[in-house]
Amino acid sequence: MNIAVRALAFVLVFSLLIPVHASAMVTPILAENTSSATLSSTLERWIPLSANGGNARSASDTNRQVFPISGTLKNLRVHIGDALSAGTSYTITVYKNGVATGLTCTVTDAALTCNDLVNTVSIAAGDFASVRILPTNSPVGSDELRIGVAFEGGTPGETFILGWGSGANATINSYASPGWATSFTTPEFSRASVFPTSGTIDNLHVYLRSTAPGAGRSWTWYLRKGTSINTMATTSLTCQIADTATTCTDPTNSVSVSAGDVLSFVAVPSGTPSNTTHSYSFRFRPTIDGESVMMAHTNNSLSVGVTRYIPTGGLVLNGAQGTNATGTMAVAPVPFTWRKLYTDFNTAPGGVTSRTISANLNEVVQSLSCAVSGTNTTCNDLNNSISVAAGDLITWQSTTSGSPAASANIRVSGVMFIDPSTVTYGQPRFFNLGTMLLRAGTLIFR
Repeated sequence: MNIAVRALAFVLVFSLLIPVHASAMVTPILAENTSSATLSSTLERWIPLSANGGNARSASDTNRQVFPISGTLKNLRVHIGDALSAGTSYTITVYKNGVATGLTCTVTDAALTCNDLVNTVSIAAGDFASVRILPTNSPVGSDELRIGVAFEGGTPGETFILGWGSGANATINSYASPGWATSFTTPEFSRASVFPTSGTIDNLHVYLRSTAPGAGRSWTWYLRKGTSINTMATTSLTCQIADTATTCTDPTNSVSVSAGDVLSFVAVPSGTPSNTTHSYSFRFRPTIDGESVMMAHTNNSLSVGVTRYIPTGGLVLNGAQGTNATGTMAVAPVPFTWRKLYTDFNTAPGGVTSRTISANLNEVVQSLSCAVSGTNTTCNDLNNSISVAAGDLITWQSTTSGSPAASANIRVSGVMFIDPSTVTYGQPRFFNLGTMLLRAGTLIFR
């Protein structure tokens, strides 16, 4: 009997020593600095941790991104487009609330990559993060810098949507995307995004970079939603910054979203408020645990008969920006499954023509793809999925058949899925009960 009991005890102990993974979601952050914003070879540059952050670069730490939930930043990966000359480098460092963190790495000489897979940064809801790019010994300016960071949430079932906007109009309503960095503008369809999955958006945070609205003046922001760009309506998710304040939140209201919905973010001025950059974010609780979203847009007409590219998160502002794959690519900080492609066009291709949007992985077109043709303005691919490895480069690719009508506003989105029950990027967690039984067994059976 003693032998049987001892065997059972050890089986139980070793089964309990199997690592138990954290159930919190891991969200890839894709902060690419695209070819529209060449880095300086002598001066430091700053970008927020938002998609297409390169269009938001600045000479000082003012482009901070506010986080709506708590968690941990980790797994920093950096990829540049051009090899640097001998003895030169770029150092990329994550800052929190204006202070340098240990999450940093340096790209040197001919190397095209660097990473920091050891250090982490704790984030609380309302904290700000930004990225500094510091040159040493005058490296040749690279026009392609890709920064990927993973965020492990502090609460299961939560991820986020990060946005950043400049140039909001101080006299009329102007619009930005909920999920990427660019300027506020009008009309609304030039900044709207299509959403690729279902869930709930809430916990709005807004931060004004440097200037309060002023006495008797204010900014009010609302999330807007529609089943198409023609049915957009203001939701209850809102907050206001007035007078000398620079931040606001909405911890109460929430908005349900479905796959294929179109979203925008509107800034409503009152009393001609002082203008500055608006950093904003939302908590997203997906219906399917482990899904986070990437949203992109082009407000120029992509060429007919020529392959063009759209960043996975962000805005193609001009035709030249989308002429090559590498100029629009983001780097994956951790492995994930790329799936649920949704597109929404303002103008149908017409006739027997079509435009196809496909996932592009490491400059190879993938099966995750759909075509808008004839009188249709939307398409999706819910069947195919792509396995993305840490360090892979990704972008969207556009090709045409025939000569489709120009569509200056093409919304493209996808899902990044990481199963919380099977993947963790921290240390394995063990049951304390296993240790207790092991000690007990030692005492009982010795």
